[in-house]
Amino acid sequence: MLVDILSTIPEYAYATRDAGGHQGRQIAELARSGLSNPEIATRLFVSPRTVEHHLGKVFAKLGIRTRGELQAVLGTGPGRGPGTP
Repeated sequence: MLVDILSTIPEYAYATRDAGGHQGRQIAELARSGLSNPEIATRLFVSPRTVEHHLGKVFAKLGIRTRGELQAVLGTGPGRGPGTP
């Protein structure tokens, strides 16, 4: 699964370890793929504020401020791109 692959990236594993564990990784992965906070919230059955909270923690840990930077740090991966779930 892509989440398992991403967890092997040191910066990603470190950033998401304290950002809600598995849910933080899922949210970061979906944000990296181009989904909006409301779209992520709908997919994961959480509130958009929860998504915002987890992304804020991941962004702070990685020292980034935008989803574009998230894609640069984590890459788009094979077959992945904006809007791809």
